[in-house]
Amino acid sequence: MELLARSADELLIRLLAEEEAFASALSGGGGGERNRPLAAAAGPSADGLLSASLLAAAAKAAATDGESSSSDGEGGETGKVSTSSLDRALVAAGALSPALCERLLASHLRKSDEMSALITGEWYMRRNHFPGWARPYEHVSKIYASLNRKEEARDCSRVALSLPWWTLGSGFREAAKLAGLPEDGKGARAALEAAERGAGGLPPVTNRDERQRVLDAFAAVLDDGACSSSSSSGSEVVDWPSFAERGAGVLEEGGEGLRGLAAFVRGAV
Repeated sequence: MELLARSADELLIRLLAEEEAFASALSGGGGGERNRPLAAAAGPSADGLLSASLLAAAAKAAATDGESSSSDGEGGETGKVSTSSLDRALVAAGALSPALCERLLASHLRKSDEMSALITGEWYMRRNHFPGWARPYEHVSKIYASLNRKEEARDCSRVALSLPWWTLGSGFREAAKLAGLPEDGKGARAALEAAERGAGGLPPVTNRDERQRVLDAFAAVLDDGACSSSSSSGSEVVDWPSFAERGAGVLEEGGEGLRGLAAFVRGAV
C-alpha cells in the first residue's frame, strides 16, 4: 500500500503546486483555468494553501533546467518542469510524501553524491516524518545494499519489519531477504521477537481491553496479507480483497464502535 500524503491538505498542496508549475510552463504561464483544472475545482477552499514562496517556486520550476517531467495542456502544448526544484520547495513547505523523499535520494545517487544520499536517507527515516510506516526504512535499506553497506542494510530492513508489514513499499519477501530473516511470515515474526527479547525488549503485553485485542487481530490479518504475496512480473502481488474481507469480519467482532471501520475496509478495495 502506498502513502500518498500525511494529510489531505498536504496532498492538495502538492497537487496544486505541481499543477501551477506545469501551467506556468505551458505557453509561458498562459491558459488560465484551462491548464489549472484542480485549482478551478477547489475554488475558494484552496485559498491560502499555496504560500507566496511556493507559488514563486512553482513558477521558477517551470523555468529551470535539470531533472524534469513533462505534461501536455488541453491545447496540445507541452510544458516541462524541474521536478528537483519543485520537490525542494515542497519539502520546505512541509508537504511531504515517501515518493518525494525518495526522488530527492535518487537525485543525489544520480550525481554519485553518496554522502548527500546517506544524509538524506537518515533524514527520511529519523525525523519521524512518517511514524508507524515501514517504507522509509525499507527504501533506505535498499540504498545501503546498493552501496555495499550490508550490515546497515540488514539492520535497517529489520527496523522496517518491526513495523506493520502492509506499510512496506516493495513487499515482505524482499525486506525479509535483506534482513537475513526467514521469508515466511511466521518464521520472520518469531526471529524478530526472539531478537527483541534477547535485547531486553518486548515486555509482556497485559491489560489489553477488548477493542485493542480486536485492533491487534485486524493488524495481524493485514500483515498476513502482506507476506502472502505471489510474484508477478518481478513484483509482489497480494489478493487484498480477500484479506480485507477477513479483516472486516475481525473488526465486526469489536461491536458497534468498530463497525464503521469494518465498512470502510470493505469499501476500500
